[in-house]
Amino acid sequence: MNHQVIEIVSEGDTIDEAMSRLREEVPADSNLISEYVLASGEVTTITAQAWNTEEAFTTALARVPKSATIISREEIGSPAGTITVEASDEGNAQRELSSRVAWLNFLAGQDRKVESVKLLAGGKKRFFGILKGPNQYEAKIVGKTRVQVAYKETPKVRGIVGKPLPMIGWPELLQALRQLSESGTELELKTLLSLSPFALFPFQTLFVVKNKLVNERYFQGIPFSPITRKVIDKAVEYIENPRLSGSPIFMLAITKSDFWLKHPKGGITLFGDRYSMRPENKISRRTIQPVDHAICQVASYLRQFGSYNPLDAQQLSSYAFEAVKHYAEIPVVAYFFELPLFHKYMAYGEVEAPTERMPHIMAYMGVEGLLLELYGELAEGGTVTDQMIIDRVSKYLK
Repeated sequence: MNHQVIEIVSEGDTIDEAMSRLREEVPADSNLISEYVLASGEVTTITAQAWNTEEAFTTALARVPKSATIISREEIGSPAGTITVEASDEGNAQRELSSRVAWLNFLAGQDRKVESVKLLAGGKKRFFGILKGPNQYEAKIVGKTRVQVAYKETPKVRGIVGKPLPMIGWPELLQALRQLSESGTELELKTLLSLSPFALFPFQTLFVVKNKLVNERYFQGIPFSPITRKVIDKAVEYIENPRLSGSPIFMLAITKSDFWLKHPKGGITLFGDRYSMRPENKISRRTIQPVDHAICQVASYLRQFGSYNPLDAQQLSSYAFEAVKHYAEIPVVAYFFELPLFHKYMAYGEVEAPTERMPHIMAYMGVEGLLLELYGELAEGGTVTDQMIIDRVSKYLK
């Protein structure tokens, strides 16, 4: 427990140069125990949406690391369209329009609203001029503005330097934390991570401490291995850039909408704000019919609930969310998708994640992306089992 290690952070014009400088700074009587790429130097793109351009850019920029340089800011879409309805007066027209837009939002999983309504034509007289037909109204429908921010960080690496300890596992790490707790010693998280063995395994330590996990059985099946930037990037890919391919029965109409982004590899990519916090710390999920349909088709967990009606959007949404929550509770899955939060702390010293990036939300978003990937890989009629999810995630961790 008294074995001290030190942290060295090095930068360079390239990642190779940063690595070289890191190794040059290691004292002669010490070894480089582990290294982490904090910033690769590659251009990263963030997409956000809001009702106005300024708010959308504010949301996107809040997700840019403090040390990054902004490369570009671009507005990539502000969806708009019109809907025509017939009604006896403008009040009834407004109610009809609100109902239609609400249904469209439900189907597409996006936010649209009526910006303005105008009278196109008065009602024509009918039945020998005794009765008047309905008026025609046209409404302008607008959606959230989408923006894209590209940024780049100076290549940066973090190294842990000291005398290496024998390889340990989850039981030994838990025992070390118990001994520290029983001694009555209270340490700040940053101080804890400067001591061994915790400094040697910061991601594993953060997972235990932040989730207050003490039962050794929980960790069975979670690989105890070094976490590289490649592992972090894979988890982020599932969370931030889920892709739906294939042909769910609702997809044809939805993919033509201005509210979707086409994925470079085909299919559609989803927006990042599909999960949010509600009062009483509850999580809500947007209904996205082609996504819900794909998840319900392949999630073997849902078979216990019997058949479902593919035309019942509400049932599809409820079933899909149950599947996502089930797979997100698998220990190795929860660990994998929380790693980006821990990397954020390791890179920038930020322990508390923003509300929209709470661990459960990240796990749900990641699982959704993983299920959609498996949906695209499976043959017609194939299903996803718990073991398939475990094997896929474990492959990245080993």
